[in-house]
Amino acid sequence: MAEQFQALLKELETDPKNLDEDLVYNCTRILRNNSDLSELDIDNDLLSSVWHYTDSVLLISPQSDPKPILIDFLISLLSLVKFADVIQRYDSEKIIELASSPVAAPIVFKILLEKELDSDALGFILSTNFLHCSLGNYFRQGDISSLAVASDFENLVKIYIDKPGFAEKLLEPTSIKIYESVRVSKDSTLLTRLVDFIAIIGEPALVDPKLSTLLPNSVYTFKVSDFLEEDGNEVSSDPLLAILLIQFYKKLVKMPLSVDVLKSAGPTLENLVQVFSKRNTDTEVQLFYANDLAEFICEWSWTTYVPLINMLEGVLEKFEVFKFYNLYLDSSDADINLLAGFNMDRMNNPEFLEELTDIYSLFSKRYFTILNSLVNYPKYCEQLIHMKIISVNTISKLSMDMLYRLLYELTRKKHSTSWLLQQPQLMNDYILGTNVSENEIWNLKKDSLSNLLEINTPEELGVWYDNIKENFSLMSNGRNVRNIAPGVAIADETA
Repeated sequence: MAEQFQALLKELETDPKNLDEDLVYNCTRILRNNSDLSELDIDNDLLSSVWHYTDSVLLISPQSDPKPILIDFLISLLSLVKFADVIQRYDSEKIIELASSPVAAPIVFKILLEKELDSDALGFILSTNFLHCSLGNYFRQGDISSLAVASDFENLVKIYIDKPGFAEKLLEPTSIKIYESVRVSKDSTLLTRLVDFIAIIGEPALVDPKLSTLLPNSVYTFKVSDFLEEDGNEVSSDPLLAILLIQFYKKLVKMPLSVDVLKSAGPTLENLVQVFSKRNTDTEVQLFYANDLAEFICEWSWTTYVPLINMLEGVLEKFEVFKFYNLYLDSSDADINLLAGFNMDRMNNPEFLEELTDIYSLFSKRYFTILNSLVNYPKYCEQLIHMKIISVNTISKLSMDMLYRLLYELTRKKHSTSWLLQQPQLMNDYILGTNVSENEIWNLKKDSLSNLLEINTPEELGVWYDNIKENFSLMSNGRNVRNIAPGVAIADETA
């Protein structure tokens, strides 16, 4: 062990640009296999020398393109040192300076990530201007830090955001000035980074009532006119920036926003739905934004936060989003995606299913995703069965890929499973029988068996239990079998 570190020291002293990578890797592996420097059977002077020369290569006079393997070595070495000792060796100002170096910044951020449970690491962050300097580098105009360095900083924020005092540090006046300067810039790259960062700190910064008052609403709110400019009845914009901001609001509606934030963001949330309602008369909306706006509405529909639910229901009613004269399923993929991804428990049109099935065949490939979604809701699944749209006869006529996709959906929830278990033909011929070889169908069948076992007790599966368990076990082991189960008349197959 000591011999390898001695050899590494010699290379660092004589020719650091042409290191033996296997040697560095082996030394790194030794470090990673130990939890404390005291466990290493290496002379302290030797280890100190290795550390010193690694510093000189990476930190004091960094190479323009340092070997990543040497960076990994230093990170592994520093991870075994208490953060108080790191500060003593480099001092706080030096660490902050290193965090501004493209070479050393990843080391600083990764060491802080390694030390997330070390109170000295958090103390360093809160007691210095480290975060302010790092934010300044992160948002530096005309010299955007590399994606890798930015990603390391974002990971650091994600890990520390819930630690006492960290979010407050990101909301101090110095930090706010940085956000505000980016917000008023015309640099789309900087704006992209800003909205991504606000989404990262959104919980708690946009959720906690006390913290949300520290972040001016001008930083995180965008009027639709800021990125979708209306020219008469037409919409014109920078498509990339507009899509970015739509994605940002998709993230916001996942959060239980504070009252103040919801009040500030509410008009834009409503206006985005209004823009979606123009998709059939505005070519640009249809071409560039309809799918993203449909995804935004779908994401909003899955919130469990009552104020957002109430706002959504009011907006959907205001713009009559789900009235059939406002749906364009035959010409707009966005409308199909909307119905397939929307939480139908938020549907505000009681005649929706009857109107839908009067006009469209849900067994056609174009509309099949809508059917697969609807069977997951007890109310709609029951209606589909009552209307004979879902039956043994209709399912049996499907192509194998569509049939197994639907069976998979039917095995995901209790209400549809209870119906399926009463259909001997479907159980015997497809769930338990039939050889399948195509990979996707194979996986759908295996996953259907898994669903049945996961959401039902053996008693609920009744006479099917043993066969389901045996078939799943065989398929999980990669065997393609045909298990012909006895035909058990549990219920009328056409029910």
